[in-house]
Amino acid sequence: MLHGKKVILRPFRREDLERATEFENDVELRLLAQIDPPLPWSLERMEKDFERRLKEEPTAWFAIEADGKYIGKCGLHNFRQADQTCELGIEIGDKDYWGKGYGRDAVQLLLDYAFRLRNVRKVTLTTSSHNERAIRAYLGIGFKEEGRFLRQQWCNGRYVDWVFMGIFREDWERQSDPVEKPADLLAFNRDRWNALAEAGVPYAQPLLDLTPETAREWLNSQVGTLPGGGSSDWAGKDVLCLASGGGQQTAVFGLLGANVSILDLSDAQLERDRQAAAHYQYPIRIEQGSMDDLGAFEDDSFDLVWHPYAINFFPDFTPVFDEVRRVLRPGGLYRLQFNNPFRAGLTDEDWHGSGYLIKKPYVEGAEMWPDGDVWTVEGDDGRIQRIVGPKEFNHTLGGIINGLIGRGFVLRGLWEDYGRTAPDIHAEPGSWAHFIAVAPPYMAVWAQLKGEK
Repeated sequence: MLHGKKVILRPFRREDLERATEFENDVELRLLAQIDPPLPWSLERMEKDFERRLKEEPTAWFAIEADGKYIGKCGLHNFRQADQTCELGIEIGDKDYWGKGYGRDAVQLLLDYAFRLRNVRKVTLTTSSHNERAIRAYLGIGFKEEGRFLRQQWCNGRYVDWVFMGIFREDWERQSDPVEKPADLLAFNRDRWNALAEAGVPYAQPLLDLTPETAREWLNSQVGTLPGGGSSDWAGKDVLCLASGGGQQTAVFGLLGANVSILDLSDAQLERDRQAAAHYQYPIRIEQGSMDDLGAFEDDSFDLVWHPYAINFFPDFTPVFDEVRRVLRPGGLYRLQFNNPFRAGLTDEDWHGSGYLIKKPYVEGAEMWPDGDVWTVEGDDGRIQRIVGPKEFNHTLGGIINGLIGRGFVLRGLWEDYGRTAPDIHAEPGSWAHFIAVAPPYMAVWAQLKGEK
């Protein structure tokens, strides 16, 4: 009946009942999906319920079909005609389809049905605070948390909150299908980075208390020893900080006497680089744009391209590498940080009792969090905000390494990168420190362009 990119929403069929009964008796699923404690369901009970519903008026509840099979259910209920509101519910029962965008696609179809076909003004939902995966997905779609009943529900040995969320039609219309076209992807990620910067994410806090000595210490503390076995002298060198806004790397190289240029997508991030340059009074060239288009710079312009974690915000690394090769001088250096591709879509929240369960396929260019990734940001005032992050895409290790070699780069080193937190295998399982001791989150590589292009 309703066709999405990944799922079909259709009426329930008698042949769905066996799998539906299987889902109803899955305790883990029931603890996530319902308020009441789980109870056993027989196939006979499911059949009677199905027969009863056949005799009732049609409702806005749908079976979710993917790859030709029933994988769950979703629907709209509690329509209030005077208020033009309704409530949404969804359950993906087949765990093979968790975390791969199928639930997001189903919810998008329901919202389109509610707003466009049923003329609903607002859609609300209720979930439990322990269902973090669902909350992240709803925030990523555009729902906003509107309130909570604290410690309202007894679930699996503890009390959890009821979380009330909602989305208005005008908000959904503004952001529906935000990344369908590359230009829309850039606009979406630019908007997300602006929001993160304004909230005070650590990557948007300019380094304003450096000296030349501490700047060199900061640079040497970054993962991967500089090629040649020590600190290079960057004074007078031409350095491009690529997709590196925030007033951090530019401040370091500026204080070390480099001729600094920066290209970044985010207005707010670039403002931090202006702030750092004005504070230390070093010249800087600032360009706003996408990392796959360095047309603002001539060929053979730089001795170093410093590219912190950013390549995963773009679905195809090949045009980026082409541009980096073009603007680097022969013998120039490229320092690249990227997501550890073997843990794509995996976080500390995926602790499974004895390990971290890998569920995502190892695919070049696959979106890492198709249901939406929500960042928790603590501002200078101590206020905690949960903000939908930019879209991220996995790049395989073979793709990155062979992509560099194929463009004439010589690898000078490859390192695991733990970011700002020290790994600790003895930390609490499910914590970030424990998780990164099992699966380093990032990697860093130094590459050098051969002497002749």
